[in-house]
Amino acid sequence: MGATLDDPLAHARSYTEETSPPFVGEAEAYALLSRAGLCPPRHAVVGGPLPFESGQPVVLKGLGDGLWHKSEIGAVEFLSFGTTAVITAAAAMRRRVEAAGHRWLDALVCERVAIARAAGLPTEGFVSLTRGEAGWVVLCGFGGLQADALAALAPPLRWPLTLVQPDEALAQLQAHPLGRIWLGRWRGTTALTTELRLAEFIDSLWRLAALAEAGGLGLLELNPVVLDEAGLPRPLDAVGLRAAPVAPRVPPPGDFLTALRTPHLVALAGVSDQSGGVGRTILENLRRCPSLAGRIMLIKPGRVELLGLPCVTDVSVLHDLPVDLLLLALPAPAALQTLQALIAQGGGATVVGLVAGGIGDGADTAGYGRQITQLLHETRAAGRWTPAVLGPNFLGHWVPATQLDTSFIPAEKLTPPAPTGGGLVLLSQSGAFLLSRRSRAPQLRFGLGVALGNQMDLALPDFLHAIADADASEIGDRSSEIENRMSEIADRSSKFENRSIPNSGHAAAAAPRAKFRGLRTSNSDLRTPTPRLQSRRMSRVSVPVTCWPRPAPP
Repeated sequence: MGATLDDPLAHARSYTEETSPPFVGEAEAYALLSRAGLCPPRHAVVGGPLPFESGQPVVLKGLGDGLWHKSEIGAVEFLSFGTTAVITAAAAMRRRVEAAGHRWLDALVCERVAIARAAGLPTEGFVSLTRGEAGWVVLCGFGGLQADALAALAPPLRWPLTLVQPDEALAQLQAHPLGRIWLGRWRGTTALTTELRLAEFIDSLWRLAALAEAGGLGLLELNPVVLDEAGLPRPLDAVGLRAAPVAPRVPPPGDFLTALRTPHLVALAGVSDQSGGVGRTILENLRRCPSLAGRIMLIKPGRVELLGLPCVTDVSVLHDLPVDLLLLALPAPAALQTLQALIAQGGGATVVGLVAGGIGDGADTAGYGRQITQLLHETRAAGRWTPAVLGPNFLGHWVPATQLDTSFIPAEKLTPPAPTGGGLVLLSQSGAFLLSRRSRAPQLRFGLGVALGNQMDLALPDFLHAIADADASEIGDRSSEIENRMSEIADRSSKFENRSIPNSGHAAAAAPRAKFRGLRTSNSDLRTPTPRLQSRRMSRVSVPVTCWPRPAPP
């Protein structure tokens, strides 16, 4: 049965239910746009009722599975409406679409929208909505056939919906060359639309993202978006993709930060008898940490001692003698086998550092990364023990206050950091970034530096949460002392009617501020990390903006 204007998705929906294709064609995308309050062209599917008048200008579109650019294969035709002419043109269009390797979905007849234009200036827009780990991101800029060329001159706006509000997006669009053209803010131009129309358009994009999320989509592209003669933004074309199903992430154990900052026992695999090499350099750096004297063991089959340190055959010993940190300076296959054995025995290390590359990257032709990701996810989902895993490509980490260095960078290649440490935390996917920061600023005082590597398990958000929680706990442990001291200050300050405690953002200041407001602040209140506290604490964390995304569980 063909679709009608009241139910334009009948055919597309039945096709979807049968095959669940990842591609979202025009008919289905149009329905989402309409629900979000956007205004796609009036349309109908060939084979159903076609409510157009004879001779009315229309656009015929051939819809194919995976067909993103219809005009390139002759799947778009402008013609005057006539039932016979439309059916004949649709049959020829189907042959072209199938000859290009696309499964035929349908032919769509759309009204031809009268477009408002500015003489000599581009007026077509482009909008894409993409679902990533951090939520939906909207791109908005110039569209049409020359979208790529125009983007080089005026890059599209980028709006992460979790961080940007519609009113902020509107202000940015008004300042963008596309928005200035639409609003007639270039010399010699007249307005094609109004700020109110643009505000409504942007609000609709936020609603569209919510609908796309509910529908399981991962991408929607609207190109071009034009203004009609009434100034209404009209998406003429829209296609997308469904998101691949992703199992909910089970986070790593939460005690990894303590194990990294103050390890009491460390095991290292991959140390050679000969000087040099990655494992040997890691060991030399570890032995410079005074607190690890007598607390390092080596995993070395066939040896009971090496370089004055005890050796064990494999990780089975760690089940009854667990370590805080297990560093695997082993080739990728051996590292995978060692991690599998550790997890199978149900314990042995709080944190495992995978030093090797070739796991989950372009060199991983054997699927080691997939195996590790799947193993961690399935084991945690079942409620069984796993370590927190750093890497692969884990270059190492530093705690200057204790002289802890787990990197494979020779000590003579890098100026030692200030031994007093500091409150700054340096986190980076790239070890080269951290090394360059330390090399260019040897006087930099920091308390913790971690080269995260490929973030297959432990990732940047895990560290940010752990650091915020650790700092809040540190304040909470001293909350009674803080409250008593601040109460004294408040009592003295209350004698002065015009005196107030500045809104410093520190939790310790909450008690006196609450007293001034006639409220009561308890120890539990101080232990609860507020957004202000987290913002203050997070200001001490330095993070480069280029971080690899964590692979999704299979």
